Amino acid sequence: MLPPDALFFALQAAVAGRYSLERELGRGGMGVVYLARDVQLDRPVALKLLPPEQAALPERRARFLREARLAARLAHPNIVPIHAVEEVGEFVFFAMRYVAGETLGERLRREGRLAPPVAGPILRDVAYALAYAHAQDVVHRDIKPDNILLDADGTRAMVTDFGIAVLRDDDHEPGRIVGTPEYVAPEQAAGEAVDGRSDLYALGAMGFHALSGRPPFTGTVAELIAQQLTSPAPPLLSVVPELRPALAAAIDRALAKRPDDRFPTAEAMAEALEPPRALTQDLPVPVRVWVERGRELKAIYLIWSIFFYGAGTLAYVITSELPAASAVARVLMILCGMATLFPWVGHGVWRIHETRRALEAGVTLDELRHGLDVALARREEELRYEVARPIHWIPKLVRAGTYAAFTGAMAALVYGVFFTATPNEAGGAFGMFNVATMGVLAGSFFGLIFPGRRVRPTDPFARLRRWMWNGPFGNVMTKLSGIGLRRAPRAGWAEWRPTEVALGSATETLFMALPDGVRSAFADLPQVVNRLEREAEHARQQVAAGAEGAWAARLQESVAAIDTLRIGLLRMSAGRVDAGSFTTDLEAARELAERMGYLIEASDDVASLLDASGTSLQSSNHALPRKSAPTTSLG
Repeated sequence: MLPPDALFFALQAAVAGRYSLERELGRGGMGVVYLARDVQLDRPVALKLLPPEQAALPERRARFLREARLAARLAHPNIVPIHAVEEVGEFVFFAMRYVAGETLGERLRREGRLAPPVAGPILRDVAYALAYAHAQDVVHRDIKPDNILLDADGTRAMVTDFGIAVLRDDDHEPGRIVGTPEYVAPEQAAGEAVDGRSDLYALGAMGFHALSGRPPFTGTVAELIAQQLTSPAPPLLSVVPELRPALAAAIDRALAKRPDDRFPTAEAMAEALEPPRALTQDLPVPVRVWVERGRELKAIYLIWSIFFYGAGTLAYVITSELPAASAVARVLMILCGMATLFPWVGHGVWRIHETRRALEAGVTLDELRHGLDVALARREEELRYEVARPIHWIPKLVRAGTYAAFTGAMAALVYGVFFTATPNEAGGAFGMFNVATMGVLAGSFFGLIFPGRRVRPTDPFARLRRWMWNGPFGNVMTKLSGIGLRRAPRAGWAEWRPTEVALGSATETLFMALPDGVRSAFADLPQVVNRLEREAEHARQQVAAGAEGAWAARLQESVAAIDTLRIGLLRMSAGRVDAGSFTTDLEAARELAERMGYLIEASDDVASLLDASGTSLQSSNHALPRKSAPTTSLG
């Protein structure tokens, strides 16, 4: 935290009674930003001040006020809003919303690069913000990581600093180069006229940086400008091969040199950045259970098999030198082989039982196959996140040992087949082969969990499972599972849903039916609805456990907030309410979701303390403070 200076104290004296300054947040080419508290409205704000020596220059003062006017006309969840523009004595400043978090630039400098599931939503938020700004004829011209604010939990990105933004119908000043060299579009670097597609190029360069850990071009300012003008950006997959190809293709298209080769609009880029539907689609309960149940047992099966395979090998090596060795060794090998295969046979029988349960619930084979497709897509998206982590030295060492064991196994096999003269020598070579093979299996198992190299983000076992169930194996298993089966109606598992889930689903359906431009203005609505659903579910569980009072009220408030959004979308679709009124409803729902989140965290802390003291939480829930949910008129 920077210590207060003379400017801090001078500004505080000028705005005393209106704002209470707390500390300096940062400095840029167009001003100083302070964290302050709006005394009248009792809320934190960020004050952006044009230093007095610059405010005395008419051109700088006009440019600063122009930024404020441009930003103040933009009202979007992913754009930092301007609350007020003020002139007090020699000071010119504006108050904007304070975002308690960090910039994307700060995060990248700390972490290097972001995993695709983390970077994707940030890039989509910025694309939706640009779509809205472009619809207002505003081109930002300086999209870069330091101009993207991330909230405290990193789930929401907001665009700030419209200091060099222009209106599309403004007169262009030929030859003037503005922007940041690492992210500036070629036409902008050449001093030519710009439009919304120039912002998309900068967003693509920022996405390249976020996903790879570096901008597409590096060097001095002159070298950067030359590269932006003449050199094609490297394909993102050549730098980060584990990325989802569709995501990499979207970034590559945004980085096209010719504006006509980029996305025509920010909405189109936002849609291209959307994850596959399989990653967000919910599966029916029987299908989800059938897909996921038993997945954790396969590791146990593998350990079991390695153990008995090793036991059989060890028994063979020990008994090979004893009288009647061949008969004893043969029996022990057969027993260990049976034990090795036993869990896999049992797993097959159990899978038939699980498939029968799913069929009883009315699920079809096509739905089971679709469930495997969804599970594979989600698993490989998780792997893309996992392979982005740095590799520890221990997995690298185990990987080297695995290769050494494999080399030893092959050498023992070749020696035993071609260079042994007696049965005892051949038996010894065979024993060494089996011991080395056991090491290979153990190292391979360890490598599946902790890979010692940068691996492709694919799950071969999940792909094999999907391939088997999509072929004759799936048909045979389904027929075996369905012998003598009387299927129950589907409504048995899909008929009832909690109110918050039903309303949330209806709200998201209405939201997706809106025009692209309207959807981009309320891009975080699905996140707000999903959070309210989860919090309502938590409150419902507390009520079901006997915790009446505050939790019942919270459940009612959450459900009412979702329903308010649903009705607002209905009225907006019918043209009976404008976007400004719905923005108020969405903001109220967002505040309720945040307040509910704090309450749930507090109740969990209280539960931990009460559990430690042996007191029941149920008897204490009535003491939770209750605040009324913000209510707004839908008109």
